[in-house]
Amino acid sequence: MTDVLHSVLHVVLFAFCLLPALPLAWGWIEISRAKPRFDPFQVVLLTLVTASFAWIVLTPIFPLSLGPYHSDTRQLTVGCNLLVMTLVAVAAFIRKKRISPTLFAAGATALVWYYIAIINVPV
Repeated sequence: MTDVLHSVLHVVLFAFCLLPALPLAWGWIEISRAKPRFDPFQVVLLTLVTASFAWIVLTPIFPLSLGPYHSDTRQLTVGCNLLVMTLVAVAAFIRKKRISPTLFAAGATALVWYYIAIINVPV
């Protein structure tokens, strides 16, 4: 029973970490549809979210991309990404005055960075 529960927990955490992919795809599709008059600021915000999400996705493949385990470098990397995603979410909300895919993507990416920050706290 414990192995099944452990496997289910891994699947749920994996799905949670990939949650930003849906609003990211939605945001890029919206930008591609608005070709003649797209907002360059929105493209910059979405690019920042995409880069941060790519960092999350590549971390299991290259674990030291965040820095050595339980180090100040790792905490600084996670903290900076978390701060940038929070600022992007605020900027996306202020810019559009409505809920946009960029806001959803930045918020979901920030949640994943919060999770990473919590699991990397030295015990």
